[in-house]
Amino acid sequence: MMQVARAGLCVLVSIVILSGCATGTTAIAPGEPQNKNKTATPKNVTSPLSPASDISFGWRYLDLTSAFGPNSQIVGLKPQDSVLTVIAAQTVQSDGLMNDVYAAAPLHLSTWAFTSQSHPAEAPVGYSGQWSLKFGPMNGHRPVTVTLIHDGQAVFSLPPSIPGYASEVNPPPGDPGSFDNRILGESGPWLWLAMKGPGDPPLPELVWGYRVWDRIVAINTDTRQTFVYSIPPSTSSVDTWGVTPAFAEQNGVVYIGTGSWLGVFPAKPSATFKTQVVQPEPASVEKQDEKDMLKALQQVVETGADSVALLWNEYIMRGKTNIPWNSWILSPLWYVHGTLPHDIAWAVNFPLEENSEAFQQRAKLLADLETLLKNPLPYAYVAYTSAPDLRKHFHAQPPAPLPGYSVEQGYYVKNHK
Repeated sequence: MMQVARAGLCVLVSIVILSGCATGTTAIAPGEPQNKNKTATPKNVTSPLSPASDISFGWRYLDLTSAFGPNSQIVGLKPQDSVLTVIAAQTVQSDGLMNDVYAAAPLHLSTWAFTSQSHPAEAPVGYSGQWSLKFGPMNGHRPVTVTLIHDGQAVFSLPPSIPGYASEVNPPPGDPGSFDNRILGESGPWLWLAMKGPGDPPLPELVWGYRVWDRIVAINTDTRQTFVYSIPPSTSSVDTWGVTPAFAEQNGVVYIGTGSWLGVFPAKPSATFKTQVVQPEPASVEKQDEKDMLKALQQVVETGADSVALLWNEYIMRGKTNIPWNSWILSPLWYVHGTLPHDIAWAVNFPLEENSEAFQQRAKLLADLETLLKNPLPYAYVAYTSAPDLRKHFHAQPPAPLPGYSVEQGYYVKNHK
């Protein structure tokens, strides 16, 4: 696994929270967690058994394309004996709409390879146990308080060393904290959470959609002992932002899937267990994804700049009105809802070797993107009702530089490559 310019992988944090109330203090203490089973519920709630002796714990990259086709991601897991059925989702376009198609395929737990092609499946059902999460008020991009609720009663809050975040989606379809923190399931007294990061956006204009699932948190609800495991970064363009990681448990082994990564954990974590990547992503896949990411980011910058130039040259300066506005930078999704193309989030989160050629190319493209996003023309186009008003407001001169363009006699002129 290459060294990346993001948080390091395979970090293990062990915390024992001694206080049982949501507002109590926390402390570090040794000791194994108590093994008290709670009442099981049908979905993602299990009781721990002795773990299989031949299981290798850690993260494994799964070749989903061979079984499910391109642009697939793990959404469900069903273990049975020596086979783990993986349910994957593909987002496909049908009649102009984007829909998720679900399929299942068996993964053999001795070879970690799919043993047959996929077949159609139903969408999986997530956690429906007695635990839930409650979140404190938002304050920009700062962490929010994450409180664990059992049967409607607040039990305790996560310590500041395990920050939870909230995404300010506009309009909000739910609690902002629920986008970035999810309960996955239970194994005996252990409650398993998935949490997103980073806290601050890589670009100021990325209001939401930039966070990725980067941590699995295992909490002993009897002793408050807590372990945090890093999720390896993804190079895939598949958008996992709104997809809860999959969870299953069998014979003392917990399985968690997100994107193309499958995590295998002991159902009773201890301080001696440290997660690692035991089956990395193939270098050929990383390299191809790197090329595709840079190409996609380049296209985002070029199409945005071309649209702003067209807006200025043809509409504002020449008064033409029959111009096709089909670019992301002139879409209400951005300047009303704060939604930028997914390729931008893919690019800023892509793991690259620092100071590599690809790292420098991305830095240049992101600088161009920042220049483009600071151009006042898209907002002015919404604020002013006519081309003459816009032309007068900007004194018939382009108000800001544009990536890939020069200014000549009051017009944007595209540079020759």
